[in-house]
Amino acid sequence: MKKRTLLLSLAAVGALATVAGCGGGDKAPDLSGREMNLYVNYQAKSGVTFSGTGETSYTNPFDNVTYTKGDLLPMWKQLGENLNCKIKDAVIGLDNYVAKDDAAQLLQFQGTDLSKIDMVMMNSANAATLAGEGKLLNLNKYLDHMPNYKKFLDANPTIKSEMTNTDGEMFMVPYFDGLNSPEHYFLMNVELVEAVLDSADTSAFDTTAVTGERAYKTTIDTSKDYKIGVSKDAKAQTITVKAAKNPVTAQNEGTQTGKGYADALRTYIDTAYAELFDKKIITKRSEVFTSESACYSTDDLVALLRVVVNNSKLLKHEGKVYGFIPREGSNSRIDSVLWLMQIFGVQGIRGMTEKDALYYDKDGQLQDGRVQEASFNGLEKLHELYQEGLIVPGFEVGDKKNYTQSYLTGKDGAALMMFDYTATQCAWNKVDANGIGNKDSEYSKIRAVLPPVTKWANDNLSNKDWTYTRYLESSRANKGSGSVIPLSSDENTNIARAEFVDYFYSTEGAELQDFGPEAYRDGTINIGGKDYVAYNKKVFQEVAKGLKGGGGWNDYCRYFIGTTQGIGHVRSDAVDYQFTNEGGRPGNSNVAAAINAGVVIGATSSRKAGFGACVPSQWSSNPTTDQLAPIANLTDFWGRGVGDSNWRYVVIHGWTGMETGKSRSDLLGLASKSNDIYLKHYRTLLDLKKLS
Repeated sequence: MKKRTLLLSLAAVGALATVAGCGGGDKAPDLSGREMNLYVNYQAKSGVTFSGTGETSYTNPFDNVTYTKGDLLPMWKQLGENLNCKIKDAVIGLDNYVAKDDAAQLLQFQGTDLSKIDMVMMNSANAATLAGEGKLLNLNKYLDHMPNYKKFLDANPTIKSEMTNTDGEMFMVPYFDGLNSPEHYFLMNVELVEAVLDSADTSAFDTTAVTGERAYKTTIDTSKDYKIGVSKDAKAQTITVKAAKNPVTAQNEGTQTGKGYADALRTYIDTAYAELFDKKIITKRSEVFTSESACYSTDDLVALLRVVVNNSKLLKHEGKVYGFIPREGSNSRIDSVLWLMQIFGVQGIRGMTEKDALYYDKDGQLQDGRVQEASFNGLEKLHELYQEGLIVPGFEVGDKKNYTQSYLTGKDGAALMMFDYTATQCAWNKVDANGIGNKDSEYSKIRAVLPPVTKWANDNLSNKDWTYTRYLESSRANKGSGSVIPLSSDENTNIARAEFVDYFYSTEGAELQDFGPEAYRDGTINIGGKDYVAYNKKVFQEVAKGLKGGGGWNDYCRYFIGTTQGIGHVRSDAVDYQFTNEGGRPGNSNVAAAINAGVVIGATSSRKAGFGACVPSQWSSNPTTDQLAPIANLTDFWGRGVGDSNWRYVVIHGWTGMETGKSRSDLLGLASKSNDIYLKHYRTLLDLKKLS
């Protein structure tokens, strides 16, 4: 699911500020008519030539050419013209070229004369194996022929350190599907928030008695004023949140109905956030949660979840309105419930961090999130939410239920929020002018929101006048794949290959790989004050027609244009942004503005270590199974999977009844072993690579 590689980071890099290209000079190399034999193979579905995935032929409306299997795709045609070379698809000439997994690819290359191929799209594990066999070019010796990539590495020294092994060798040019920007976001159905917070008439609110437990224990001290930074037009200002009765406490002590819950939260917002209204920073209660200037706390969020879940009649899905939902059926669906622990300031959640559950503390020391009391406390807080019915029941079941289709469209109910990709989940909005969305959806305002205000124990970055911090640990980073160059006995060939691969780190080369030839473009689009290449509207129209072989926008780009492949380059965030439903785009912009203003901290590559720094994941080595055996219970407890077991058991039932060896005290008892075995391995490696 999650990619994993480096990124060491601080914050004030915009969530949409990733440049399309990263390089130095944009002068394309002249390869003098050389034939470039390329192995680009995405799951045996796409690459350099038309593969016929779902289509036997395709008449391209952009160049009026009919493509059949084996024809060069438009991006690669244009690439050949730009670099004065002849592009050849190496995949076609190999045995078992339809192999769909990395293991088959490795076997293929171990039985092939790799030196005859000029560039290979490959994952890092296979690259390490082939490099160990002496089959790949050591790029560190050729950086003088790679000015664009070298400039990128110089600007991102931690990435260079990550890509370089302890012997000073580098064998891969990495692929980034965005850089220094959030990968996953908190997403909300803004229409539900507006319905329960903004309407003047409250007569339709639910007045039936709330049943079940009031299990949640508050975490934010609202008994005294506190200061927090908010963003307005991407500029930070400090506001005072006024002392008021905690909204969860007010709900517990007030009328136990959906209407009573809503009244309590509305009253709290009017009192606590009066300065936001007085200064015209916001004009509606809902904007405390949904705007660029959002500054809701964890307890505000829990109060809102209660309001939505207990006003299902008002929201026209009686008995079927849920608080937090995961994504469609998969292990990553289940993981997304674990990720909700972020709202309690838990750092080092597996699946959110770049390497396992590792994170840096504020002193720059490497820590393992799986043995922190904060992590186990976070599970208890999730249990409190689950007891109140604020997390959708059944999340742990290994079925194929598509929660997003059911509840984000209104098909089988409704849901307030989730944590996931924006382009993917905002597509459940109504169809927009670009044809992106779902024609049967009730909603058009599912979008990203800022993370909640909470206490991060390790924070030493935020303005010290501010009591609480907003932090997004999920960062766009290296997908663990990229381009490698097979080693040739001919030095001129090695140089030409290095120049070819470097082109994709130039602005021109990156934009070609992102957006395709000129026919696929139409001027520029401004995102957060910066201009990016804009897609031709026909691209959206073609995607909206649907793919016979299935898939979404990324598949269209790969199958029919030849773009967005996982070869070594930095993909612009403007690609994902433009394929995000128009109802979702304001959310991305709001988060970007808040990060630019410095009021939300996002993990980026500009810090070497400390709070807000991501831990590198492309290591030279990993601990062995025998080395990890003493903490097997720990790794198993936090592992992926389905069913009512391990961390999922705790969310549903609490710690009572947890099996021997996996109780809270047992797992905490493994902390020293984790430090002595697991962390020692990586701390030593960091020292060798001078990353600590």
